[in-house]
Parts: sequence; C-alpha cells; structure tokens
Amino acid sequence: MNRIVVLGALMLMAGCATSTSGWWVGTELRMLDNGVVAWVPTGRCPYDNILADDPTDAYNGAMYTELSCKPVVVVDARDPKGVELWEFEMRVKQRGPYNTPVGRRPTNVAVAESEERCEQVRAKVAAQGTPTEPCHKTALRVAPLGTSSATR
Repeated sequence: MNRIVVLGALMLMAGCATSTSGWWVGTELRMLDNGVVAWVPTGRCPYDNILADDPTDAYNGAMYTELSCKPVVVVDARDPKGVELWEFEMRVKQRGPYNTPVGRRPTNVAVAESEERCEQVRAKVAAQGTPTEPCHKTALRVAPLGTSSATR
C-alpha cells in the first residue's frame, strides 16, 4: 500500500490536523524529529513508522512504534524563542466504495525550522509519487513548551 495513502488515513484516524489554518497562539502541538508539526488530541506522539526520518514498511512485519517527538506551542511571529513554521500542500489519493479512485484530497503539512528542512520533507513525499506544492512560510512560529510567553 502506498505510504502516503496510509499517512492520510493515519492522520484521519489519529485525529492529526497538519493544516495551520486552525492553530492560534497557545495551541500545543507535537514536533517529530524530522520537523513535521502536528496537532495530536491524545497529547502523545503518533504511533507509526511512516513519518519517521528512517521509515520502515509497517506492513512487512515491522511493529508500529511511537515516534520520537517533543511538545511545542504556537507563538507570536515576533517571539524570539520561536522557530519559523513552513508548510506545503500534498494531494493524497482518495478511494471510494469498492476501492474506486475518487480524486485527491489536499492536505497541508507543517514543518518547523527552515525552508530547506521543509523542502527535504516535501521531496520525500514527492518521491513516493504524491503531487506536492512548494513550501511557503506561514505567519506562525513554534517554540518548545514552557519557554514562551504563550504558555505563562
């Protein structure tokens, strides 16, 4: 099964929302080691190997593992402790009844730190055959939980 399709399903089933449109200052998020930022309602890191820096195929015998991540918070764009937040759009294949293709769903993926890091993640997604758009800077920043004025 295509890893991006599984990623889309994982995000829907786990409740992860990677789009920055619903985030505001003070929103607590989780940042994976590769910089991908996601909102996880359970407060724990997601369980899967798909988003890891060194992904293994979870459908060929590998166990699902909790990804390594750290809590971060959305801060004001002027907060000096925050790092830039970049995002790109990927279009995940959708399937209907009886596995019928029904088009692609746009999904935003947020990546912290730099445009180069965002482009690295986007290149991994694009290498799997999923159409993507170039990275662009958002008006938000993220900082480690407890270090910014948003968490005081």
